[in-house]
Amino acid sequence: MPRLMRVKTPRKPSPQDARNESREEPSMNAAHIHLLTVHVPVLGCPALAVLLLVGLWKRSDLLWNVGVIGVLAMTLVTVVAYFSGPLAYEQLSDGDYLPTDEVTRRIVTERIESHAAVARGVYFVFLLIPLMIFVQGIRVISGDPWPRWMKWAVPFLLVAATIGFTVVAHQGGVIRHPEILPSAAHP
Repeated sequence: MPRLMRVKTPRKPSPQDARNESREEPSMNAAHIHLLTVHVPVLGCPALAVLLLVGLWKRSDLLWNVGVIGVLAMTLVTVVAYFSGPLAYEQLSDGDYLPTDEVTRRIVTERIESHAAVARGVYFVFLLIPLMIFVQGIRVISGDPWPRWMKWAVPFLLVAATIGFTVVAHQGGVIRHPEILPSAAHP
């Protein structure tokens, strides 16, 4: 028996259709991802340092273990932030978002390069913390306890990382917000 096909009759386009066609679908790009993920280490390092110190103070293995797992999870997000930075810069320069006059463009480019250089240093120094935790974590699974020096070193290294990430965050903010520069306040 032949199958009947339903034929769709064309309808007149409405003004709503024209509005919907003119809108672009919002999508996440590397710049969005970078801006979302860079805040995690800036806020996560001090929060986890406090959690680890409270775990030490209360002698709570649960708080210590949650803090250590938090550092490892934060590291994964920090990896995304680090590797999305160059792609965000590429989109910034390819999308004509940089200033058009040569002097301002050079200044912004220098700020971006300075931000990237400091971020690279802070990131690789920060990676020593989760590496230290990971290696000792394998030993803890084997039955060894956490060394006392490491239980004090990790929170204080996180505080040091907080300072580094704060400097990097400030430099990143200056890239798109020149009004926070000291020279903008005193022309």
